[in-house]
Amino acid sequence: MLDVNLLGAFNMIKAALPAMKKRVDRRPALIALMSSQASQVGIYGYTAYSASKFGIRGLAEALQQEVIGDDIHISLIFPPDTDTPGFAEEPNKRLELTTTIAAGGGSMKRELVAKKAFNGIKSGTYKIWLVISR
Repeated sequence: MLDVNLLGAFNMIKAALPAMKKRVDRRPALIALMSSQASQVGIYGYTAYSASKFGIRGLAEALQQEVIGDDIHISLIFPPDTDTPGFAEEPNKRLELTTTIAAGGGSMKRELVAKKAFNGIKSGTYKIWLVISR
């Protein structure tokens, strides 16, 4: 989980950043990172997941300071549980207490997550909080 969520993002940025810094057009550039609401608080049964998403948050916070002088902006997205095929399978694999905890939060349709995230990125928002409407 750490390899995919954190190191995957880190390695992609590391590969793309030199070209972004050398761009000739000098228009603002953007890097969007998908964190999670689970990056705000550790959740029982999600130790590796929460740690990887806390790491994304730390990466974004430090990186924004380092690249703002190059007119590169970071968007850090905090989605809730999202209705995806993987999320549908998750209850079959997680601990009972984790299922009980997660039941109170609800989930968001993936199309809505994508739309709200994209709108936040387009507007140049740094922290994009996606909240479930009740």
